[in-house]
Amino acid sequence: MNQGVAGQDSRKVDLFSRLPPELKREICEYLCTHCTTEILTKSWFFDKRPYDASLASLCLTSRPFQAIAQPILYHYFRCRKDDRHSTMVSFARTINKRPDLADQIRRLEYVGKQAHSQSGQPLSRLSSDIAHQLPLSLQKILMLFNSVLTQATNVEMVAVATYKWTLPAINLPRLRFLQLYMDKFSVTRLPSGTSMGVREAPQIERLQLNCYRLVCPYLSNLAPNTQRLTLRMSNQAPVSIDRDIAKLVEGLPKLTTFELSAPETFRDYARDDFDFASERPDFLSGLLVRKDDLTRISLRSSDMPIKLSLLKNFTNLKHLRLDGGLLGSDDFEEYVCLLKLESLWIQLYVGKPMWLVAQMSERASRDGHLKYVRCDRFIDYPIPEIDYGVQSPSWQENVKKNFEAAGVEFEMSPPHTQWRSFLFD
Repeated sequence: MNQGVAGQDSRKVDLFSRLPPELKREICEYLCTHCTTEILTKSWFFDKRPYDASLASLCLTSRPFQAIAQPILYHYFRCRKDDRHSTMVSFARTINKRPDLADQIRRLEYVGKQAHSQSGQPLSRLSSDIAHQLPLSLQKILMLFNSVLTQATNVEMVAVATYKWTLPAINLPRLRFLQLYMDKFSVTRLPSGTSMGVREAPQIERLQLNCYRLVCPYLSNLAPNTQRLTLRMSNQAPVSIDRDIAKLVEGLPKLTTFELSAPETFRDYARDDFDFASERPDFLSGLLVRKDDLTRISLRSSDMPIKLSLLKNFTNLKHLRLDGGLLGSDDFEEYVCLLKLESLWIQLYVGKPMWLVAQMSERASRDGHLKYVRCDRFIDYPIPEIDYGVQSPSWQENVKKNFEAAGVEFEMSPPHTQWRSFLFD
């Protein structure tokens, strides 16, 4: 009996070897992290580590499968600050030995450690004479990363967060998503001209910048096809923000989505650098150059008010997300006059936005465009009872009834203690 079983086992055929190459490749791509996840993620950096164990196991099954699975393993390379530097060294060495694998790279992500001085302070806070002296190991790693990026002509997504790094002078014809996370000091030292930076990236759909000063001249030039611009700014005096935003978006003729997160931008400047009463810069004024093109705007800042009356200039605005702290005292009444807004998402932690939402609920049946309203609130700022009508038990219930009567979906999230991401999905 055992011999019979053994005989049957000896006659087993590797069914995978008979599959057509196209089907084998689809199986491998199904196991590839890059091929099964959306590139345009809303997080600043990908939290999910690429899982390659199953794909790597296919390389051990047979030579035909190895020939198909191994190149797909190179679709997604990620090197984090917790990884050993040997990860980058080994990957770069393989690419140099087999240039054909460079054509397989679709996603590159490098998050390095911030350089620190012996005193423990980030080098970006020290003098320029000290800051340019980087650890040799970091210099080598950045050189290796640039060597890989230069060869990866089919790369679709690049995300970099490190100290003292500049884009090499290359063309990236298939790049769709560029995400840069750098400190202020690194960017202000970027060389001008065309010697550094992406020469051409015609397919970029999303440009995401964190801690960038917007005055960098080459940023808008590298991505004329950008449809979505995401900024997370800090350490920049607010008096220049409206002008810098205008310069940046002017070079993006296809821009339809603008997202800004600046939760701590103004805390160090609000009292010292300028007078709010006489000189109040505004986020929206910098976007007026694209007032007819923008359909989605998300603004989050804990300190800077905006002129809501300017929203009337954005004739095609459909979706708006606002931090309640942005709502100025003089012009928030103008907000309810928006005609084409389809969705609104507001973070509530002060009283005035509550009245704003209440007024919108009253106008919803007349406006006809609004379809969805969401309110988030902090647990530290409970929503009080509002005298919204003699028989109305609470603000929330009456607002919800008004919206439902107008066919508008209304959602009030549970109280939370942390800021929610305001980026569009």
